Amino acid sequence: MTYSDDTLRQFLDGALDQAKTKEIETAMLSDADLERRIMGLDDLAASVKAVMESLPSEARMAELAPAFSAPPTRQSRPWAMLAAACAVGVFIGIGSSWFNADAAPDWRVEVAHYQALYTPETINAINLAPGEAEAQVGRAAAQIGANVPVAELAAHDGLELRRAQVLGFEGAPLAQIVFAHSSGAPVALCLIRTGGKEQLAMGERLNMASADWAVDGIEYLLIGDISAADMAAHATRIRDLIIAANKA
Repeated sequence: MTYSDDTLRQFLDGALDQAKTKEIETAMLSDADLERRIMGLDDLAASVKAVMESLPSEARMAELAPAFSAPPTRQSRPWAMLAAACAVGVFIGIGSSWFNADAAPDWRVEVAHYQALYTPETINAINLAPGEAEAQVGRAAAQIGANVPVAELAAHDGLELRRAQVLGFEGAPLAQIVFAHSSGAPVALCLIRTGGKEQLAMGERLNMASADWAVDGIEYLLIGDISAADMAAHATRIRDLIIAANKA
């Protein structure tokens, strides 16, 4: 099947329905020309692909495995964690074969591996029309079924909204909202419907500060290479905004 550029841009923005999104994801597995077209339309593709090409070989990954302390996750499955909106052949479960394949998958671990690929240059490459990032947040949140205060997030002091997209985890949509921290570091707010614990939990994943919490059955993870104090302040404020929006 042939897809128009407009349809593929909607795919990248997470604006298509679940059936159409799955159709294009499946088509990408066997259609290299389609993947190249999507890469050409995605403003993040070149930056992320360059990072991927600089990663160590699989053999070197295996040698480094004992040095990693991240929680175990599932066995690597090509394209099972397809990063639909980046469309550069990156699956969110990168490196998962380093760890115990028998353990239950943790979406936060997968997000951390994916976030570790981002650099300030990655998000500097994003150039959206005014209001488009906010529109992307609204569409991504709607696909998750989350009530996210778009205007308040866009105006959040110290974090500049850059874009939003819909990825996937274990067959469920996972929204990623990308910010630029005042230091230039990429920070992501990811959300998925899991019914996790509501209390705010601070931590560190792959040497990045993180915070996670849940509101009304939606679990949130804020993660980025910023100080623990900054992470706590931003996470507390964003969590309060989301709670207030869901009480309104």
